[in-house]
Amino acid sequence: MCSLLLMANHHPRIAKLAKDLAYRKGEVQTLNAREKALIAELAETRSQKQVAEKAVLELSRKIQDFHLNPDDVRTIRATPRLDGVRHGVFRKELAQLLQQTGEPLGTAEILELLQGETLAGFKLPTKRRDAMHRIARDLRVLRDRGWVIRADGGSAGTKATWLWVGEKPTSQESS
Repeated sequence: MCSLLLMANHHPRIAKLAKDLAYRKGEVQTLNAREKALIAELAETRSQKQVAEKAVLELSRKIQDFHLNPDDVRTIRATPRLDGVRHGVFRKELAQLLQQTGEPLGTAEILELLQGETLAGFKLPTKRRDAMHRIARDLRVLRDRGWVIRADGGSAGTKATWLWVGEKPTSQESS
C-alpha cells in the first residue's frame, strides 16, 4: 500500500501501471486459490469415478453370470433433486386441485391456479414451457393410475382438459 501511495507522486502513467500491476497480482492470487479448489474437486471426482467404475465391473460380472449381456442395460443419468423440494409435493398438489374443482380443467388453467400456490417444498418451473411440460407429465401419471381422464376425448389438436375421477389417493400413492 505504501508503494502505491508513493507512486501517486509520480507520473500518471507510472501510477496507472502500478495500479494495474496490483490488480493483476490480486487476480493471480484469486485464480491460484480457485485452481487449488478445482484440483481438489477433480481429485475427489476421479476417486468417485473409480469407485463407480469398479461397481459397474462387478455388477456386469454378476449380470453375465445369468448369461445376459451387460451392454444391453441402458444408462440412467442420476439427476439431483432441487433443494427444498420434497418428493411428491407437486403431484399431490395437482391431484388436490383437480379434486377440489370437480370440473374439467385445461393445462393452461391448471398452470394459472398452481402459480398462486406458496406451499413449502412446492416449486413450479419458472419458464412457462417447462411448467406446462411438468404439469402434462404428472397428469399422464395420474391418468395411468386411473385417477384422471382426458375430458375432451383425447383427440389430436384439441385443447386437453382433465377431470378427476379417482378416489382420494393416500400420501404414498400420490408421490
